[in-house]
Amino acid sequence: QAVERAAQPRRIGRPRRQHRVRIQPARGGRRQGGQGGRRRRGRRSSEGLAPPLGVGGGQARALRGRRPAEGDPRRAGLKVKMNRAKLVDCADMPSHPVWLNQTHSNHVIEVDQSTSEILDADGLYTKQQGVVCSVMTADCLPVLLANVKGTQVAAVHAGWRGLAAGIIENAVKRMDGEVIAWIGPAIGAACFEVGKDVFDAFSKVDLSAIQAFKKLSHNKWLADMNMLVTQKLNCSGVTNIS
Repeated sequence: QAVERAAQPRRIGRPRRQHRVRIQPARGGRRQGGQGGRRRRGRRSSEGLAPPLGVGGGQARALRGRRPAEGDPRRAGLKVKMNRAKLVDCADMPSHPVWLNQTHSNHVIEVDQSTSEILDADGLYTKQQGVVCSVMTADCLPVLLANVKGTQVAAVHAGWRGLAAGIIENAVKRMDGEVIAWIGPAIGAACFEVGKDVFDAFSKVDLSAIQAFKKLSHNKWLADMNMLVTQKLNCSGVTNIS
């Protein structure tokens, strides 16, 4: 009888609704550079797609890799560690990534082994196999570099301050031979509103940078970060860019 009962099909109830993040049309506002500002906002709803991968509530459930400013720092830090460990496992990484305390500097450091120490820099470079370089970004650009032989790699956190200070040039200088670059997602050119301080930081050094700025009003521009990074790469001799 036990075998017969086990063989009978089980009744399955209604499937649980899975999660999806939906971004609604923006209600206005842009992200400002320089002295701070706004960016476009959207609503979120939960329906559809697969459940988040991360551990913990709120943004931690989206595999958050950085400790939030709010809440219990010890609990949040533990969840971040769990998320980072899960990331290593899911991506089948050869070692734990080297993590940075990013300060919008132009500092690129070389690493030759994995470490649990949080390093103060905005770029990582290595020529050792199995070492994973990492950066964390939101509005700023993640830029990955490699030489064509595949013997050197670098990861750069490119915010406007770091770009203006030469972080791309500092990273490319460490590479031997032809360099390939990959530019990741960042704030769009229609959303990044900046002031005269940002405009001057680029245009006074390179007049061609003016092409990356669209005038809005007196002392207000929209900045195209992707174009600014591309210009910096081109000036450093990097033309193979994805």
